[in-house]
Amino acid sequence: MRSVFLKLALFILAVYLPWFAIVKFARHRYVADDFASWMKFSVIEDDQKKFNPPHIAVGDCLLLAGMLPEKIDQKVFNLGMSGATPIEAYFLLKHYLASGKKPERVYLMFGMTHFQLADSFQEYTLAYGRLTVGDELTLMNDIRIHGSPEIGKPHWTKTWIDSGMTFLGLDSVTSVQMRKRLFTPSYKFIQNNLDTMALTRGQHHFRDESLDRFQPAPFVDYDHLSLNPLITHYFRKTLDMLQDAGIETIVDFIPNNIVTWKKFSPRFHQEWQDYRKQLKRDYPRITLGDISHYPPEMFGDHSHMNAEGAEKFSLAFKKQYYQ
Repeated sequence: MRSVFLKLALFILAVYLPWFAIVKFARHRYVADDFASWMKFSVIEDDQKKFNPPHIAVGDCLLLAGMLPEKIDQKVFNLGMSGATPIEAYFLLKHYLASGKKPERVYLMFGMTHFQLADSFQEYTLAYGRLTVGDELTLMNDIRIHGSPEIGKPHWTKTWIDSGMTFLGLDSVTSVQMRKRLFTPSYKFIQNNLDTMALTRGQHHFRDESLDRFQPAPFVDYDHLSLNPLITHYFRKTLDMLQDAGIETIVDFIPNNIVTWKKFSPRFHQEWQDYRKQLKRDYPRITLGDISHYPPEMFGDHSHMNAEGAEKFSLAFKKQYYQ
């Protein structure tokens, strides 16, 4: 029996502790290339004293590629993150405000996909350590209460087990990502992206132009609005939090590719306008924009702006909110 415990102790010291150290302190070594923008959390956390822009824009990869702060105003910082939803926005802003920061204005900007799908939060928000254990338990409880079509409603025992495994770095997503990327040269790529984001106040990259820009965006329900109940819950929690803090809140949208826009049904447009009216009734102090469209030549693919589209949008954004 003693030899078994000795072998277990040696295994923990030689194998598991180095693994745990990498999981907790060196996630940038294995984060997927396309998700370098997630390290913006670290930029905020590691530079609390200096990072305090008056206006921050929080959203997904459409914002990440489409907003050029240098074309808008020195006050603006682009905090778009690939695959992010209002779930990530809530926790990012919660921790940001808890650190003592209080921006004058917050823009919330998500594509329609991320009002309908939870997308990557389970794979990336949890596996890359962007939430505390308390955050994870809160989130898992909300999943059980509100549900999410692609996630379901996990039983409470699975909630605790999943959260514990994630904290220990033993969940399947972390394991797969580390095996794939820990010894690949992605770190330099990520660092280059972080350096670029520092220079451009958050704008990260454009998508390479492809024939996909003449195709409608995938993963969107075009027939009706199909709001994800979990995302709707966190979107409203974010609005409540910002309103309670007395922060000017603007909800706006990166334009759709017109190829996608033409797929939206009359029913979808009606349900969207009804939802906007309900939001204005519930949150009369917010500024609420509307969905719009640009031609496919303004996009690198079905949804993400190319350089020309980003400049056009940013100049229009400046005219609307800063002139």
